[in-house]
Amino acid sequence: MTIRNRRTGLVGRLVAAVALAVALVPGVAATPAQAYGSCGPATPGYLPLFRASLSLVRTSSCTYYARLVVDERLSPLWDIKVERRENGVVTERKTATGGYGSTFTGSVQGWWGGAASQDQHHACYSVAGANSWTCTSWVDV
Repeated sequence: MTIRNRRTGLVGRLVAAVALAVALVPGVAATPAQAYGSCGPATPGYLPLFRASLSLVRTSSCTYYARLVVDERLSPLWDIKVERRENGVVTERKTATGGYGSTFTGSVQGWWGGAASQDQHHACYSVAGANSWTCTSWVDV
């Protein structure tokens, strides 16, 4: 065996060892942003109300929340919610109560646009405590 063949053999064995080590190392868990993709921020749902508005907002990390903006100082308190529906079943819901000014719900997860038909969201409002909800359409973005 010549010196050149010894080097090739050593390099070949080294490459094979590295490839095997990489194959045996468990994968790194995906973060929520990686798992759900990347989204363009948007306001896919909107309900104009008298001196108020309700918006369904999507963030760049594919989460959704509801935002209520009330311009009337003497407004009653309002309940708002954001819901996530996967394959026709509501799987997540966040609620909040607010009056004059801006009120935000917590965020629910969402998938990127490629999984749209399986993952839908909407925002709803009600006079606080009434439990009679008016909602945006289900949005699959």
